[in-house]
Amino acid sequence: MKQFILVVGLILTATSVAAPKVLKYSEDAAPNNMDPTQSSVIYSNKIVTAVYDTLYEYKYLKVPYELKPRLAVDFPKVGKDGKTYTFKLRKGVYFIDDPCFKGGKGREVTAHDFVYSIKRHFDPKNTSQGAWLWTGKIVGLDDWKTKGADYKKEVEGLKALDNHTVQIKVTKPFPQLLYTLEMGYSAVVPHEAVKKYGKELSVRPVGSGPFKMISHNSKQTVLVRNPKYRKEVFDPVAEGYDPKVH
Repeated sequence: MKQFILVVGLILTATSVAAPKVLKYSEDAAPNNMDPTQSSVIYSNKIVTAVYDTLYEYKYLKVPYELKPRLAVDFPKVGKDGKTYTFKLRKGVYFIDDPCFKGGKGREVTAHDFVYSIKRHFDPKNTSQGAWLWTGKIVGLDDWKTKGADYKKEVEGLKALDNHTVQIKVTKPFPQLLYTLEMGYSAVVPHEAVKKYGKELSVRPVGSGPFKMISHNSKQTVLVRNPKYRKEVFDPVAEGYDPKVH
């Protein structure tokens, strides 16, 4: 079993066939809100990126930093004008089992979940700390907010073309877009969890990442391995291993 434990900090684990192992890693403060729209504090962001999926992440050892796909299958196709990005999402990725889902079984993550999660930042009632990343940059998103943030209404620049394809249109070339999709703010959240838990989502995250949270208080946060997480093999060379440095 793998565990994260936060004792006013973070505890990481390694996997062992014989017995579970726990590596304790302390921080200066505890995470205060694990809703991705509120993950501006580094302690919260560490938990958010462990329990939720983002489209991209950084290679573990690479310097200078370099992105790699996470929930995305690959890097996006970009239109000739540099303003239309098309992303393919992995199939067969599931949210953790949770009471918010029918029968308590986590369903498959779709492109619609990603669209919903970005829209949440522009819903005034969420008082998002991360909306600044995309304000004025995604076609129609600010206007969607101004007109009432109706989730049933489509945004021209933020669409799910099918269950596993996302299209983003930016107002002008924005090459930093991919880097925003690595940040915890862009984590993919199921609408069922938001509906069931409301503000309690801040301490009861429901994601599709490698870990799931089983307890949290001001002194300690415990994460365990997500048994439904996709199989991924760590490749040191692909992750930037340099024998002279490491």
